Amino acid sequence: MKKIKIISLFSGAGGLDSGFLMTRRFEIIFANDILTLAAETYSKNFGLKLEIFSEKDKVTQARPGVILACDVANIGFSVLSDEDVDIVMGVTLPGLFYCSRTKQTLYAVPLAEAKHTLKAILERCNILKRQR
Repeated sequence: MKKIKIISLFSGAGGLDSGFLMTRRFEIIFANDILTLAAETYSKNFGLKLEIFSEKDKVTQARPGVILACDVANIGFSVLSDEDVDIVMGVTLPGLFYCSRTKQTLYAVPLAEAKHTLKAILERCNILKRQR
């Protein structure tokens, strides 16, 4: 059976990805997290090559077999457009809700990170041309 290939954004140490891999139906071809320690753990857990990118005003390209430690805003996905990528997932739980300490109210807020997940999808499909 052909495995479903995934680009995993905001992957942390890989808890969600682990669930996908346990089914033996999925393969993570690229992952990203802004936290270096999380990316190091992910690399050790899943065998992707760790690369750290710290240049804030530049863009680096996502490549198969890599966990990239950097801000997702600094990643280009056009290199992966020829790859057989089935799913681009980007889940970040801390951004889902905001709790006001003064009013004791829970607000749902839009995920700022969602635009980067959408950018990855559009670039991979060659719909979005890089403006940088």
